[in-house]
This record gives sequence, C-alpha cells and structure tokens, in this order.
Amino acid sequence: MVSLDRCFTMRQHIFLKKKDIMKQLYLILVIVTHICFTATAMSNKLVPIEEQTGTQKKYSKLLLKETKTYKLSKKKHLDELLTQGANLYTASKKYRLSLLVHASTSGNVTMVTWLLNKALFDQSNKNEALYCAVLGSAAEETLYNGIAKALIQAGADVNAHNGLTFRTVIAEGNKKLFDIFVSQPTLDINCKDSEDQTPLDYTVKYGQLTMFNILLRIKGSIGQREKDTLLYNAAFYNQKYMVKKLLSLGASIYSDYFSGAEGNAWKVAIARNYNDIVHIFSMIHQRNIANNKIGKQPLRDEKKKSSSETELKKTFFSPQPVGIMTLGNIIK
Repeated sequence: MVSLDRCFTMRQHIFLKKKDIMKQLYLILVIVTHICFTATAMSNKLVPIEEQTGTQKKYSKLLLKETKTYKLSKKKHLDELLTQGANLYTASKKYRLSLLVHASTSGNVTMVTWLLNKALFDQSNKNEALYCAVLGSAAEETLYNGIAKALIQAGADVNAHNGLTFRTVIAEGNKKLFDIFVSQPTLDINCKDSEDQTPLDYTVKYGQLTMFNILLRIKGSIGQREKDTLLYNAAFYNQKYMVKKLLSLGASIYSDYFSGAEGNAWKVAIARNYNDIVHIFSMIHQRNIANNKIGKQPLRDEKKKSSSETELKKTFFSPQPVGIMTLGNIIK
C-alpha cells in the first residue's frame, strides 16, 4: 500500500505539473495575442494602389471604384471582391486616401458600414472620414448624417482637427448632426480655432440661435467680457437675432473691443450701416438714459481708425474657409 505521505507527495507533484502547464499555456496565449496584434497593425497600414500587383491590384481597383460611386454598393458584391483578393487597406494614387474616406465622401453608406465591419482603420482615417461626411451633409443631410453617426459609433473623434469638424457642423447649420455631436460625453465645447474662436463664437457668427442656446445650457454661464465679445461678433456679422439674445443676457453696447470707429458693437453696426442693429442699440441707449445708466453714444461721422487696426480686424474677423479639403478634390 502507498503511504499517506507518499500519496500527498504525488498529488502535490501533479498539482505543480498542472500549474507549470497553465503557465506555459498562458505564455503561449500572450505570444499568439502579440503576433495577432502585430499582424493587424501591419495589415491595416494603407497600401497605395500602384504598389499592388497581380490579382490583388485588379480587384483592389474595382473596390476603389466602388467607393467613388454615388450609388449604394451591394454587400454581396463587396464580399466577392474581397474573396477574390482585394485589399481593404488600399489607398488612392493621387491623394493617398483610404477606401473609408472615399466611401464617406461619396455618400456610399453601405460601403462605409461594410468597411467598418470588415477592417480595423486607424483613428486618423476614421476622423478624416467623419470630416468628409460632415462636409457632404451640406448637400444631402439625411444620407451623410447616417454615415457620420456610424463613424462616431465606430470611434471617430468628435474633437478631430482641433474641433474643426464640430465647428463645420455649426457653420452648416446641421441641427440633427449637431445633436449627435453634443450627445457625445467627450465633446470639448471650449476648443478654440487658430483665431481663438470657440463653438459658441461660431453659433453667433452663423446665426445659429438654437445651437447657441444648447451650448450655453451645457456651458452653464459666461462672463461679462465674453458676452460683450459675442455681442461684438453678432453686430459685426449682422446677426440681429443673436444681438437680441446677447442683450437679453446682459451684454453691453458700450464695451470697447477695439479703439476707433468700430471699437464696440454699436460702433461697428454704425460703420457697416446695419440699420436694424443700430436701431436696437439706440433703443437700448434711450432706455439707459431713462434709467440713469448713460453710456457714450457713438457718432456716425467719427474718424476711422488706423490702417494697422483695420488689418487686424480683417484678419481676426474675416470669414474663414470652413474645411481643410473640398468634396471635389477628394473624389477625383
């Protein structure tokens, strides 16, 4: 008979052997996982169409052609091209753009969703595709909004291009897409462009009152200086309803933004002959006189400011291009 001590020793030996096997299996799993991730990282690197050869190049060209059509692709046909050797990470020859960006630009929603399910595109490709969908929504809102929503759900960054994508949504007045963006917890509503203008500034600039109210509700409150600055912008861009809104929030018509003939909101309205806004400000001024809150009333014949200040204003407030690329130069 085997002693109890011997039996215990044998069981301990078996347990240790099992433990070693588990360690080895875990090590193998780690190695395999690393290989898979490395293969994925290598496979999702874009390959220009001219660098491909043979059958792969033939079917990749057909796949690229599908992305440039405005008709909706059939998933069965796309699967066939993939089976025949097409590369999901094909890049166009001229602009080196991925299939995802091309499909998004063309409004091919079927192909966008197909590509997102089949391939692992990096963050920059998703962000670029989202920006192109936002640009396209100006022409066909429902179609491109669907593409934008799919891309956001797939991980596209709503703050991409230093907030340019979101500011473009505001500039285009796309309320439905705006709602999708503001529903994202990662959205930065204080992100500034190269001229220190925030999304709130853009709602004023483009007269998007509903969007302004939503951002203001999210933001909570704004200081007096910001109110006065926004009022200046509203007057500068002749946005009458935004002027009324900002006045209701307590913005001052007397606060000087610059010195000279267009130094504050009232002065800029006079200088640019925005008579509706001038009338609003005049009414405010008369009310202030009645309430003993008298500010300085600007004169229409006040001397113009220096040329250097004029150039500064032109630089700071001139309308800027909304996008970094147009639909036309992507589709070519």
